[in-house]
Amino acid sequence: SSSLPLSTSTSQVTSTTSTSQVTSTTSTTEVLSNTTTVNPNITTTTTTTTSTLPPGIVLFRIRSGTSTPLVDGHSLTWSGDMLYGSDTSARAVANVPLTNQDVNTSALFYYERFAKASAPQPAVFYRLPVPSGYYTVRLYFAETSAIAIGARVFNVLINNATYVWNVDVAKAAGIAASYVVEIQSVPVTSGSVDIALQRITGNPKVSAVEVISGDDSHVRQPLNTTIPYSGLRIRCGNYQDLVDAAGNTWVGDAFFDGTTRARGVATMTSLNTTADLW
Repeated sequence: SSSLPLSTSTSQVTSTTSTSQVTSTTSTTEVLSNTTTVNPNITTTTTTTTSTLPPGIVLFRIRSGTSTPLVDGHSLTWSGDMLYGSDTSARAVANVPLTNQDVNTSALFYYERFAKASAPQPAVFYRLPVPSGYYTVRLYFAETSAIAIGARVFNVLINNATYVWNVDVAKAAGIAASYVVEIQSVPVTSGSVDIALQRITGNPKVSAVEVISGDDSHVRQPLNTTIPYSGLRIRCGNYQDLVDAAGNTWVGDAFFDGTTRARGVATMTSLNTTADLW
């Protein structure tokens, strides 16, 4: 079954209809969806992908960093670590109960897989064989010991396409809290879901991985997630995210058509929002 029970605790949710990072003021889960990358530096060709599996099938639910399987607090079974890249290593971390998970589910984050210091970038963490089709990919993260904001930042790539930029778990979730990135409608025609993390600062790491057939209309939300709304705010013409005077986060420019161009304009003063947005 692909059912993932919801928790009643408040967690962060990021929700978009495509592959860009958007953070609401109440979010720990990033829900991302697209059929192709929006990285302007990558040229992609859109092809028709036919799914060979019915939606909602869990192909992989992997506990990273240990060969010991786990049944979590929601009675979901996670296999021991497997199919990981040679440029990564496994380790145990501090057994700290997470603030947004029960005791049994917190144990999912007591081991992790991380990129070796010598790993090429981006480092392939997992190569998971799947039939052609569309998939939902979930990556589970946690910082279980003190680390400064900005000390570990990385991008998330699937099959060589960048789906999420500048993941900073300490900034997004704090210490001893889980953080989930969910990427929806990932097209696969090559026979595998290749998950890579690209270092910005520090060594990237992951605690668990899920791959489920189908897109978001066929799967439930990840562990410990409530979704207050789904939305997207885009700052046109500038790739830098912006938090406006009202506390709203605007993602850097994304999902634009190739026939358009970006440009800066004269500095101005706005009466009702942050002037830099304009």
